[in-house]
Amino acid sequence: MDGATRALAGFAGNDGFDGVRPTHRAAYSPSYPEYAVPLLRRINKFQKSVLIPAPAIRIGTTPNGFYRAVGYGLRRPPFSWLLRDYHPVSTYVEKTFRGRFNESNRKLAEITGHSLDLGDYGVALRTVRPSVASTVPNIAAAR
Repeated sequence: MDGATRALAGFAGNDGFDGVRPTHRAAYSPSYPEYAVPLLRRINKFQKSVLIPAPAIRIGTTPNGFYRAVGYGLRRPPFSWLLRDYHPVSTYVEKTFRGRFNESNRKLAEITGHSLDLGDYGVALRTVRPSVASTVPNIAAAR
C-alpha cells in the first residue's frame, strides 16, 4: 500500500506526503463475516428495507430484527470456527475477474510511469508493470 500511495503522491506532485498513517493502516470492518453473505442475502428478501419496501413475508426491518440476530450468531463459535475457511464472495470474484483488468492496469501503469503495487489489496491483484506483455486474452475483444 505504501508503494502505491507514494507513487500516486509523486505523480500528483505532492512532495509533503510521508506515507499512510499507522492509525489508517488497519482496516476496521463492522460487517458480518464473508461466509454469512449467502444466508444474510436471503434473509434480506424477507425484511422491509429501502430496496424491498413491502416483502411478501415480513420478519423484521433491515438492518435490525432477524437479520441482525443471525449475523450476530454467525460471528460467534461454533459457526466462526466451522466456517472460517469458507469465502464464497472472494472465490466468486477470483474466478470471475482474474485477469480481466490486466490490460487496463498496464495502460494505467504506462500513463503514470510507475509500477502499480496492488499486492496489499488481495490475492487476484499483483504488481503491474508498464512493460509486461499480457498473457491473458482480451475478454472484451472476444465478445
